[in-house]
Amino acid sequence: MTGSAMALGILGAILTFMPHEVTAFFKVENNQLNILTLQILGALYLGFAILNWMSKNNIIGGVFGKPLLIGNLIHFVVSAVALLKVVLSKAENHYTILLALSLVYCVLALSFASLFFSSPKK
Repeated sequence: MTGSAMALGILGAILTFMPHEVTAFFKVENNQLNILTLQILGALYLGFAILNWMSKNNIIGGVFGKPLLIGNLIHFVVSAVALLKVVLSKAENHYTILLALSLVYCVLALSFASLFFSSPKK
């Protein structure tokens, strides 16, 4: 949970507070809609990061932790698949960043999948 919270928190802070720099770095049009979309995505990541951080000492996978586990599992698996699809197509732009991000997402997806298929432990 701590690793997930930190990864999402970093991404969320960057997208929320530095959307102009993100669009410039990725050479995306710097218009109001793109900035708004990045800030909303950043807010989503920050919210998920805080949720995971505040739940890091709870039993994950039990009756009360199952919704949190499934939410994280879906987020990381779907995102990892999308990232891997782009990385495996040998994306020309920002390949190294996409590869690093896909590795982080794959590790977190496998971690949450492991929790999902195991019995909760303290």
